[in-house]
Formats: sequence, structure tokens, C-alpha cells
Amino acid sequence: IKPEDFVGKTLVESGFSEKQAAFREEVIRKVFKTQMPFETEVELEKQEGTRVYEWRVYPEFDDQGRMHTVLSIDRDITERRRAEQELKQSREQLRALSSHLQWVREEERTRIAREVHDVLGQALTALKIDLYAVQRGLTLGPDLDADKLSEKMKSMSSLIDSTIQTVRR
Repeated sequence: IKPEDFVGKTLVESGFSEKQAAFREEVIRKVFKTQMPFETEVELEKQEGTRVYEWRVYPEFDDQGRMHTVLSIDRDITERRRAEQELKQSREQLRALSSHLQWVREEERTRIAREVHDVLGQALTALKIDLYAVQRGLTLGPDLDADKLSEKMKSMSSLIDSTIQTVRR
């Protein structure tokens, strides 16, 4: 409000509604009575939309310590409130994203653990079967086929190497 639109006019003449003017007058009387400052935030409907104001009323004292006036200050804090709301929403989005990322990590760990479990289970089962075949081949005595046993041992060694690489990966 420009000074020329305010000085010497009532609150209603300055653009406040009857309700807003009555509230302000009541607060100013209370500050005069209690000699204590008052602070609040108010929303006002303007042509450009709702605006948020920080309203402060301070008692003013003369040299003898007597209160003679009040100082009323209105500060438009609409943009600050909007920025605070955006920051709050941004933090909530970051929290949600962080939670989602944690869930994705846990899912990935579970998937990898299952994969490693399956690969190791299959490899160990195959090695057990091959080991049983080698053991059976060794018990044949004079009918022992050393070349077959050697091939089986190479196959087992290759499977062990492959399994080690899978676990490392």
C-alpha cells in the first residue's frame, strides 16, 4: 500500500475488509493494553490471488517509558512460503526416491543371491554325479578305463573353474 493510499484513512478505506479491519483494531488495542508485541501471519485475497503476509505490531515508548504509539509492519512473504513448500515437496520426493532406490538394491541383491544359489547348486550337483562316476570307475579294477576317468576329471575341473568365475562375477 502506498503511503498516500493509507495515511489518514481508516483500514476499510485502505482496502481491508470489515472483518480484517476489526481484527487489526482489536490487536492494536491489545498491544496498547498489554504493551507486548504481537506477530502473526495472515492471508489476504488480492486481485493477483491470495498473498501471505507476516504482520507484526510493536509498542513504541517515549523517553519516560510511556507507550505512545504502535508500529505495524506487514511484509509480503508469499514467495518465501511458496519456496518453503517447494523445498518441502522436494525433500519428500528425495525421501521417496531414496526409499525406492533402497528397495531396488534389496531386490537386486535378492536376485543375485538366488542366481548364485542356483548356479552353485547345479554345479555342485553335477560335480557330485561326476565324482560318483569317477569313484565307480576306480572300483572296476582291471577293467579301468583311465582315459575316460581322465576326461571326467578334466570336465570336473572345467566345471569348477566356470563356477568360480560365476561366483566372482
